[in-house]
Amino acid sequence: TAAWSDAAGGHGVSIAIEHLAAPQLRRRELAVVPTAATPATLCWHVTTLPQDRQSTAAAALRHFLATPAAMQVMRSPGAGVPPSRFRPPVYVTIWS
Repeated sequence: TAAWSDAAGGHGVSIAIEHLAAPQLRRRELAVVPTAATPATLCWHVTTLPQDRQSTAAAALRHFLATPAAMQVMRSPGAGVPPSRFRPPVYVTIWS
């Protein structure tokens, strides 16, 4: 991630999920900084509207998150769009 790149470049620290940062830790690009708060237990959560009110996209995402494919995506950093190419969508709302 961009935060890990900055930390590896000596520009600060970042939190990380150990199995995701394992390659950088093995190459000594990153180092574990022991603290009283780590390691921490981590749980993933998803919140949506009730099923009768959620959009088709939200229902599809929620279904996908329960699949082995989703776990593979969460365990494989760097497999998506690189931060330098990411362009978040822009939404404009006009109120009158």
